[in-house]
Amino acid sequence: MTESCYISIKPYLHIIQLFAKSGEYIGGADGLFPIYEREFNLGQKVNQSCSSCVSAMLLHLAQMIKDYEQANGI
Repeated sequence: MTESCYISIKPYLHIIQLFAKSGEYIGGADGLFPIYEREFNLGQKVNQSCSSCVSAMLLHLAQMIKDYEQANGI
């Protein structure tokens, strides 16, 4: 994850972290999908009506954020 990607994702951290901890998706991540698709999914669309697809995206982002923060002392 690049710094610019992390900055783009930062407004959604609470949504991602809540899902990673509790499995609860509170919504509000509509703007996150295009960022994820561009940065990590090689332009492929995430099926937003597929709960397991959204879950996989949020869990992947949670891990990427954790790795980025550990590597950068955040």
